[in-house]
Amino acid sequence: MRIAVIGAGLSGLSAALMLREACHNVTIFTHGIGGLPLSNGTLDVLGYRALSGNNAKDLASGDPFASFTELPNTHPYQVIGADNAREGVNWLAEKTGLFEIHGENRLLPSPLGVARPTLGVPKNAAAGILTEGGKYLVVGLRQFKDFPAPLIAANLNRSDVVKVEARAVVLDLPGRAREADTLATDYARHFDGLTSATAGGSAGAAKATGATAGATLRKQFAELINRAVKPGEVVLIPAIMGLQAETFLDFATRVQAPIAEVPTIPASIFGQRTYNALIEACREARIDIRLNCSVRPYRRGRAKVKNIYQNGPSPMVNDEVRELVVARAGGTDRVKVDAVIDAAGGFASGNLARDSHLAFHETIFDLPLRPGTAFTSRGSTAALHEIDFEQRTELERTLSTGIAVDSAMRPLDAAGNPVFTNVFCLGEMLGGAHPWLELSGEGIALGSAVAAVKAIAALKGEKI
Repeated sequence: MRIAVIGAGLSGLSAALMLREACHNVTIFTHGIGGLPLSNGTLDVLGYRALSGNNAKDLASGDPFASFTELPNTHPYQVIGADNAREGVNWLAEKTGLFEIHGENRLLPSPLGVARPTLGVPKNAAAGILTEGGKYLVVGLRQFKDFPAPLIAANLNRSDVVKVEARAVVLDLPGRAREADTLATDYARHFDGLTSATAGGSAGAAKATGATAGATLRKQFAELINRAVKPGEVVLIPAIMGLQAETFLDFATRVQAPIAEVPTIPASIFGQRTYNALIEACREARIDIRLNCSVRPYRRGRAKVKNIYQNGPSPMVNDEVRELVVARAGGTDRVKVDAVIDAAGGFASGNLARDSHLAFHETIFDLPLRPGTAFTSRGSTAALHEIDFEQRTELERTLSTGIAVDSAMRPLDAAGNPVFTNVFCLGEMLGGAHPWLELSGEGIALGSAVAAVKAIAALKGEKI
C-alpha cells in the first residue's frame, strides 16, 4: 500500500518504520524535523494518575499499564489499550537499543531535580535511578548554564517521594577554547571527538585529531570527577556525554563510581539520540523523508469537514482521502495514497490552532475537535486569585482539546462516526489527555502508532 505519513515526531517516525517493516511503500511529509530532539528523552507511559475532584498528583507506582482503567473514558488510552501501548514502548526500546524497560515506573531526577517517574529509562541514566537512602553527587560545569547542579541537589534533598542525600559540585571544563557558555550539543560533539577539518588539512587527519581531543576531554572530565566523588556516591552529570553510544561507555570506565546522565532542559541530548536513531533506521529502510512540506487533501470539490464539535454527523462521514496536495519549495505535487497517517502534532507544532474568534481548528483536514477538560478544581487552589484560576483552567482545557478517535485511530465526528476510513490520527493531536501533567506522551504516541498500523493491515486483509 502507498502510505503517506505527515509529521516527523516520535509517532510519525515510529509508524513509518512499523509500516515499512510490514512491506508498505511509505513516504514521510513534514514541515520541519519534529519535536523529538526537544524531548526529555525518557519513555513516559503514565507517571501520575489524575484524581477526580482535586488537583493532587497521584504517583502511578507499579505497572503503569494497570492504571489505564482508572483514566476517564475520553482519555486516548481507553481506545489505544494497554497491549498496544506496551507493544509500542517495547518496539522502540528494541529498535533503538537506547532504553531499559522495567516492569514498573522508576524515579529519575528531572532537569531541575524533581523525582520524575518513567517506565523507559535511557541506558545512560540507569545508574541514576533514585532509590531510598541513596547518595548522589550532582556534577555541574561552570561553562554549561543549562544544568543548575546546586538547585538540582537541593530539590533532590527536599523530595517527599524518595529520601536521598545529594550534594553538588561545579567543575571547570571548557568545551571549546575559552568559551564561557557552551551548548549541550557542542559538548557532546567534542566528547565524541567530532571536529571540523582545518584549512588545508585532510578529512582523515582532522578525524584522527578530533578523536584524540575527544578522548583527552573525557579523561580530563573523569579525573575531575574522581577527585570530587566520595565512596558510596552515584555521580549524576548532565546529558552531554556524546551523541554516540561508545562515548559514554568509554567515559564510564574512567570514572571510579557509578555514573548516570540527567536530562537537561530542552534541547536535551537524550531526545537528540532517539531522533538520530530513528532517522538512521528510516534511511536504512529506504523511507523517503520530504522536508519543508505543507500538506492538504485534494477534495475534488467536496464540502469541507465541519471543524466545530457538535451533534450530528459531519458532511464527509466515511469518506476517503486518495490524493494529497503537497506544497514545497519549487512547486506543488499531487500524491496518490491508499492511507494517511496524520502525526502532525498538536498546538506546539501548529497543527491545532485557535483563531481570532477563539475557535479551534485542525489545519490539514479540518477535522472535528473535541473540547478539552480542566484538571484543576477550585477547592484545590483556594490560594489562587479568581483570574489566575480561570487562566489556569482555560489553559488545561485548551491543551487537552484534540481529535477524538476510535480504536483504529480514525478521526470521529460528534456522533462517533469515522470522518475518514483511511486517515489515522496519532500522538499529540489526540484529545482528552494531559501529557505534560500525567507524563503519558511517549506511551500515547507509540501506542497509537501500533493501533494504526494494525488497522492498516486490516484494510489490506492482513494481520501484523
